[in-house]
Amino acid sequence: MVSDRLVEAIEDHLAAGGVGVAVAVIADDAVAWSGAFGRLDIDRTDPVATETIFQIQSVSKPIVATALMHWVETGALGLDDPVNRHLSPFAVTNEWEAESPVTIRGLLTHTAGLPMSLGFGTSESLEQFVAHDVATDAPPGTRLIYANWGYDILGYLAGRMAGTATWEQAVEEIVLRPLGMSATAAAPGGVSERDACR
Repeated sequence: MVSDRLVEAIEDHLAAGGVGVAVAVIADDAVAWSGAFGRLDIDRTDPVATETIFQIQSVSKPIVATALMHWVETGALGLDDPVNRHLSPFAVTNEWEAESPVTIRGLLTHTAGLPMSLGFGTSESLEQFVAHDVATDAPPGTRLIYANWGYDILGYLAGRMAGTATWEQAVEEIVLRPLGMSATAAAPGGVSERDACR
């Protein structure tokens, strides 16, 4: 049974140092199985429950990608469009832009030449961060690097395409609400737009 294999994998993960997880298996639009394992925090013994709300973190990446595919399907964006075409009047800094532009596809696939990235510097908004801090450090298309900055750019682009103030509003309107994902939020607990799509 799938739940037995899943429980075994989760228990192995917790035994290797994992802290806690809540899991649901969906079949035919219904919850077929759910479970909660471990604790809420490494420093607390409170147990995880199936109703525990977790920070969305990098699950935001496929949600942002889904939102952007809405505009690809309508023809408003192309996967191989240079992203700077849609970010005017500012641009992602890329010294190879003339021959190897940063494309939407490159950002989606972590092949845009961006560095491994963890922070936001001192920028006060996602727009300022994308406009002034994000830069390639290798020619786009030459390597695969898991780059959070790429999804920061894509999140900002999603907000611009939707005409909303933030990427969170864009994914709420285009992905979460239409799918009936009422228990999912792009930014739980009022996370600021600077905390973006990671």
